[in-house]
Amino acid sequence: MATPHISPKLLMRVGAVSVNDTLTSGVSKSDPSLPIVAKIDTQTADGIKFKTTVQTNTLLVNQPADAALAFGEHLFTYPLGFILPEFTIMQMTSLCPTGLSATAGEIGAGSVIASGANATIGAVGATSENIMEGTTISNHVAGTTLTSSKFNFPVAYGDHGATAAATLLDGTSTAIKFHANVASTWNQTAAENVAFSFKIIHIWNYLGSAYGED
Repeated sequence: MATPHISPKLLMRVGAVSVNDTLTSGVSKSDPSLPIVAKIDTQTADGIKFKTTVQTNTLLVNQPADAALAFGEHLFTYPLGFILPEFTIMQMTSLCPTGLSATAGEIGAGSVIASGANATIGAVGATSENIMEGTTISNHVAGTTLTSSKFNFPVAYGDHGATAAATLLDGTSTAIKFHANVASTWNQTAAENVAFSFKIIHIWNYLGSAYGED
């Protein structure tokens, strides 16, 4: 079966991205009645360039031990086609309760969710930062809200070689997902939840779904 053809004009009529509201295992909502994404707005800058702005509700991830831990959440899915992420601005507001703190760490975005005993997103792998490279944040202090305002390109942005361009994402058969990712080294007195939310401005290009037929 041929991949469905999606033109840039059709994208503008139906909306460029689809929002996710299925929680990843290990992630919960501060208020279960609210969706993951509180607000999303998509608009075009020219024929293929899109600016997507996202604001999430407050999410929770439990920190069960004194260890490095990476995690994330799927926020939205791009349309079927070739996607070229360009630039992302992320603001994470996070709070560790009394008894929980963390050393530095990173925030970023990728087509694969961050996971595992990793203190940086880069340690998870390039696909967890191929939308926005993991960017260093400050230490989390127990009981103190931390606002991390960061901006970056995808890891290896503009790099290329004999096989492919590093940051061109081929979503012609399976649509690419956008995951907001976090990693740090956590220090706690008991199993406690870190609360976090994101405001994101994301610039990306849609290069078509049907090899020259767009």
